[in-house]
Amino acid sequence: MLGSVRGSTAIAVAVALAVGAASGWWLGDREQGDVTAVQESWLFSHTADSGEIRERSDGSLELVLRSFDEQVTAFTDRPFRDAKIEPVEWLVSQWDALFADSPPNAVLVEHDPDGAARSVVVELSTPQLSGGELTYGITVLDAISEGRLARVAGLSHENPVRSFEAVSLFIDDVSLSCAQGGGCEVGDTGPGGGKVFSVGAAASNKEAAPADLPGKCTWTDAVPQASAYRGGGMSDWYLPSKDELNQLYAKRAQIGGFRTSIIGEGDFYWSSSEFEDGIEAYGQWFDYGRQIALSKLTTGFVRPIRAG
Repeated sequence: MLGSVRGSTAIAVAVALAVGAASGWWLGDREQGDVTAVQESWLFSHTADSGEIRERSDGSLELVLRSFDEQVTAFTDRPFRDAKIEPVEWLVSQWDALFADSPPNAVLVEHDPDGAARSVVVELSTPQLSGGELTYGITVLDAISEGRLARVAGLSHENPVRSFEAVSLFIDDVSLSCAQGGGCEVGDTGPGGGKVFSVGAAASNKEAAPADLPGKCTWTDAVPQASAYRGGGMSDWYLPSKDELNQLYAKRAQIGGFRTSIIGEGDFYWSSSEFEDGIEAYGQWFDYGRQIALSKLTTGFVRPIRAG
């Protein structure tokens, strides 16, 4: 990413904090009891080195960003302050799901070399990535009285092509589902398409694959098979430890699909935890939760998990 984008990041964060304070995002003065009643709400921030607002063939306007940061920053204080980094591709792919009810408003802040910042308020739609450009359909809602971006405001849009250098784009707040990386509860569908069985602080929720991997296997095969699982397009699945496997057992009713028959030794689930002798590993039956060390050559079932 070019240097001016890096330089504008601090300005972008400062503007976001100011906007957040003015609009009441921050909940620092709320009673603790009130926090749990507030739905999680996320704001998106993005920077680019250059771009323009130009007119389409049908007379509508579009925002074009070039040399943009490959990642988008999302942050929230509802119900707890948190932040995350997502690739631009994620925002584009999730756009319809995030803003299905109505297009979002956004503030486009232009950063001049002398440190001045000018802004225009727009309504965004239909983002697309192509040929090194990120484009949005826009409707100009309001602008300050000075600056190049401000000149596109108005009903006539006479000669609307306006180029600019470093900018930050702040997209208004939206609630994220568990699958989109928002708050989760046990039993929710997680980002990897599995079921959440453990809820913790940021990026520490754990989800289990929605079903066992096909067939039974030895422990030596179970570890790489769990790691090779790609549910939801995620590459961070793994074989649960014996403690995580026991957590799964405790939440088996909310997760579902586990085998509880005790007929045959292969009806247990493998954990990644090895026994001290090195030739055995822990497995767990889901009939009444017994967990014992078994020969790694024994065949059992595999249910991958991931955290995040």
